Amino acid sequence: MSLTEWAKKEVELWKKSGDEDDDMFEYADACVDSALKAFMSLTEDGHNGHSIHITKHMLNRLIDQVPLTPITGEDDEWEEIDSSWEIENGYQNKRRSSLFKRVYSDDRVEYRDHGIYYAIDIVDGTTFTHFLIEDIVNEMFPITFPYEPPVKKYSVAVEFFGIYLSEGEGDNTFGIYFLRKPGGEKVLIDKYYKRENGEMIPISFAEFNERKHIHDGSGPKEVAND
Repeated sequence: MSLTEWAKKEVELWKKSGDEDDDMFEYADACVDSALKAFMSLTEDGHNGHSIHITKHMLNRLIDQVPLTPITGEDDEWEEIDSSWEIENGYQNKRRSSLFKRVYSDDRVEYRDHGIYYAIDIVDGTTFTHFLIEDIVNEMFPITFPYEPPVKKYSVAVEFFGIYLSEGEGDNTFGIYFLRKPGGEKVLIDKYYKRENGEMIPISFAEFNERKHIHDGSGPKEVAND
């Protein structure tokens, strides 16, 4: 059996395995047809073995909007952000939509890539992004040029909870434990914050612990070392 015959057979079996009345299966059915079309295109181009894996790597980068060559940071790679963004002297990179540049009045330049990280709550596994965590990632791994965005994102282990303080004021608290690099290396962060007057203020672990008790009567969660 040839590789293309095998692929067609696998798609045929997959189609028989689902419920045609299920809207999600109908949606996935269209996706598997597209996957087969892409696969057939690769084989028609003569790709197999090593070359098809190189092609797959490049295709995945394009799908994830990761440039195939380093971003240079030259002026022609940026376009000014529309005034509706309410940011003066702000620019978005033409080659990576999540990469931004801001030029301040003192000529200081700041770069941010919103697409290189995600936070994961160690309690319920919820993933999200937050400006505070982005600030920490940006400080730990500042962008320099030529810039090669990571294919896999940094993951940041956090604990986040809201509490209702005795004075009747709503609040929330962050415990930011560690970061895992795209390659798997773990980097300790061990920082804690509370919201105060609309800003995130650093606090000690002891205060974080106290606020955790207010929240649910327990102590802070034990965080695994691996």
